[in-house]
Amino acid sequence: MLRSIKGIFMPTFILTVVIAFGFTLTETEAAEPQKKWSTKIQVEVDGKYNTNVFLLKSSKKNDVDSPTTAEEISGRYNDMESSSDIVIKAQLKLSASGPSPFGKKAKLGVNIEPRYYLQNTAASYVKLNFNAQQDTGNKGLLKLNLEFVPSRFKKNYLTDTLTTANVADDERVYDAGVTTDTEVSLVYARKLSKDLDFEAGFGLTDRNYDSPFTGRDRSGWFIPIKLTYDLKKNMALGLNYTYSNIDNDVHSEVIILDETLYGIDINGNTSIDPDSRVIANIDRSFTSNEIGVFTKIKMANNAKLKLAYDLRFRSYSSAELYDESHNNRDDTRHKLSALLSLGSVNFGIERTTQNSNKGTDATGSEETSYARTILSINYGYRF
Repeated sequence: MLRSIKGIFMPTFILTVVIAFGFTLTETEAAEPQKKWSTKIQVEVDGKYNTNVFLLKSSKKNDVDSPTTAEEISGRYNDMESSSDIVIKAQLKLSASGPSPFGKKAKLGVNIEPRYYLQNTAASYVKLNFNAQQDTGNKGLLKLNLEFVPSRFKKNYLTDTLTTANVADDERVYDAGVTTDTEVSLVYARKLSKDLDFEAGFGLTDRNYDSPFTGRDRSGWFIPIKLTYDLKKNMALGLNYTYSNIDNDVHSEVIILDETLYGIDINGNTSIDPDSRVIANIDRSFTSNEIGVFTKIKMANNAKLKLAYDLRFRSYSSAELYDESHNNRDDTRHKLSALLSLGSVNFGIERTTQNSNKGTDATGSEETSYARTILSINYGYRF
């Protein structure tokens, strides 16, 4: 946690300089203030088919769909009914805009998003969002965003074993990993020229796990930057980048370790065994760099198309001796997406693949390498 707190000051300073520089790029312009507040209500219904709900390798997806007797005894896939699922999201958006006490125009919004998994009902959750915008003049806009997910089942993680050596599948004990997630960000957006839009921000993120997995708690900060250029009347190109620094305090966990790779009796049971129960220090801290490009195209009959590609590099910083799942670990994720908008109806497809230099996870069920496809359809109605 201390590393994250110390790391906040320099990014905040950089962001302040960027915003201050942005204010000097254009002259102040007069804006006609809005005389009264107005409200809007919007309802959206979204259906998605997700081919890999729990972000598992192909072999583990098959285990979820057809668990062995040993896996049923251990509880490894409890409440994980299917590796794929249909997710229904009903979203209520409430917004109000009007004259701000700080001058010019302001906008406030609240979104309530319940998400229901048809087969993996335990994975269903509610996402709450609060957002605010303040017109700063000089073609600038300040945006505050707060997201809160009070309780979400991620998957089951290893808690202990019944034996200390040659631990079989039915001698492992798993429990539900349930998280509470909070994220807040402040973004400054500005139109630098007729064709160029710029955004930069700073955010904090926090994830807390229910017992017995409080050692997995993590927190940190991130910096998002985005540029959008209107290439011509019906087409725009964009570039976005996000740097994240996430801290997880070093803590002790039960893991399954092959002592023969180290040649020593780590757990003190007087023998050197594969698949041994070991209590080890674990550190899941990481930094990530994500860069993306996108294009938006306006077509005939009010149709719109967005194509995007995102590439993320994530590096773990653990220096703990037996934390083999995170020592020198690097993950690379590719995400391709397309969204077609036809008035109030949107059709989307997203393909994500992640490759890791760590093929297995000794701490239980963490995602390393995986592939996922999401097909979606969305309908929105504004009152």
